[in-house]
Amino acid sequence: MKIIFVTIHNSNNAHAVPLGSAYIASYLKSKISDIEVKILEFYLSDNQTKITESITKESPDVVAFSVYIWNHITALATAKALQQVGTETLLIAGGPEISGDLTRLDDSPFDFLIQGEGELPFYNLINQLNSGMSKDLIYQQSGKFIPAEYIEDLSQIPSPFLTKLIHPGNYKGMLLQLSRGCPFKCSFCYEAGGKSGVRYFPEERIHQELTSFVAAGIEQVFVLDPTFNCNKERTIRMINLMLDAAPDIHYSLEIRAEFIDEDIANLLSMLNCSVQIGVQSIKQETLKNINRKFNPSQFKKQIGILEEYGIIYGFDIIYGLPGDNFLDILEGIDFALSLRPNTLDIFPLAILPGTVLEEKAEEFKLEYLKKPPYTITATPNLCAEELKKAKLIKQACDSLYNTAGAVTWLNLVAEYCKRRPSEIIEEFIPFMKKGEKDYKLVETIKLSIVSFLEKRKIEKKTIELISDIITFFGYTQILLKNDQVDVETPQVIMNYTCEELTYNIDQGIADFDLLRKYTTYRQSKLAFILTPAGFITKNYKLNRERPR
Repeated sequence: MKIIFVTIHNSNNAHAVPLGSAYIASYLKSKISDIEVKILEFYLSDNQTKITESITKESPDVVAFSVYIWNHITALATAKALQQVGTETLLIAGGPEISGDLTRLDDSPFDFLIQGEGELPFYNLINQLNSGMSKDLIYQQSGKFIPAEYIEDLSQIPSPFLTKLIHPGNYKGMLLQLSRGCPFKCSFCYEAGGKSGVRYFPEERIHQELTSFVAAGIEQVFVLDPTFNCNKERTIRMINLMLDAAPDIHYSLEIRAEFIDEDIANLLSMLNCSVQIGVQSIKQETLKNINRKFNPSQFKKQIGILEEYGIIYGFDIIYGLPGDNFLDILEGIDFALSLRPNTLDIFPLAILPGTVLEEKAEEFKLEYLKKPPYTITATPNLCAEELKKAKLIKQACDSLYNTAGAVTWLNLVAEYCKRRPSEIIEEFIPFMKKGEKDYKLVETIKLSIVSFLEKRKIEKKTIELISDIITFFGYTQILLKNDQVDVETPQVIMNYTCEELTYNIDQGIADFDLLRKYTTYRQSKLAFILTPAGFITKNYKLNRERPR
């Protein structure tokens, strides 16, 4: 029997690894020796005919699809195309989109739909087929929908990396699962509908996997655990294991702020990592609606520990949650930005099939798309126009803050002008240009901020100072993200010396009048160079110096 596992990635990025399919294939191979398994990978940009032909060329007996929000439509179209070819191929689907709401796929071309973690139910199904049982008999006995079954001891699932089903060297980054399950039950999340509790993969196996990543030259690993730090003792062991097996890899981790303490922060500071923390909303009524808790003062304290130890951290916020109005969203953004995260990712609420929030959507009077991406279209507190504006704020924040490095100066400008950071982000919206990035984006941001400051009659020299700060940190951020410097990198006229700007800002001077006093006013040409070691070299050609 030949089984083809199909994964259709969103794009060819560092997250594009067929880990879900590989776990199932690896488990299946360990249980049934006389089968052939192969994983085929595609992207949404691939031609539909190409995908179909690539699959049929393998002459498979079974084709199994991993279905997610981003590939739901393409996976269905591919299955229908395979069905029309007229072969006897069995079509199976699993994944989050299948587990959420099976009834939506009653009339789909799939022969069987598998819920939950797929290793056990998929093995049982294939074992029956491999033993000679017909598809029709299985259907009569079990139906189209195969219920979830969970493996308690995760050591029973062979590592797809160690069994060579996945060759890490073929990918831009790597996904790693240290555990399954989540101790929390957030209403908007798939995890709330899965098996309760957390199960762990063996530590020695994880050590071997990381060692294989190092051998393959992997530079970044995305740890999939929804709450990496939920168990302190285990977290400490995992960080020490990473430091031992693969200290040079960069790890992206999802953590909860309430579990941060000095011990964990100290270890994280030794690890090459960045952490992402879900804020979602700061309104208590909203948090109650989605089964979350949040203590603002405690949160600030925990983030302060990360800051003290120099750990890179980012926040997530969701707009459209039941209970939040437009001002609540802005207040959440302002709260998050006040803590100076390295990134702030803002997402629209998606009412995912099978989640508690989907069950309560009518109760909360939530209107949303019934097909992927399931995003919210209106709530009792947010009309369609306000949701459109929230989307623009998301886009503006992504450009201004995440791409152009406003983390260094946004709060300084807001405090100096007695304005909220979200107001500055709103002011940038009319200046946004589709697809603009790199140096042009920095210049557009500078234009919008200068306009913002001029409206408030800020003194010209202070505007020049702020403009220089935006230029320096914006260009530095862009250069750090690129492998090499563009030969057309412009020569930029600066009025203040960058070394002094950086030093004084690092010293905590937040008043621009005071910053001007301690920073030399010059007019100089500045060139940025990114060295192979990753450092920024600043070359100055001084033209003249003016008295302050």
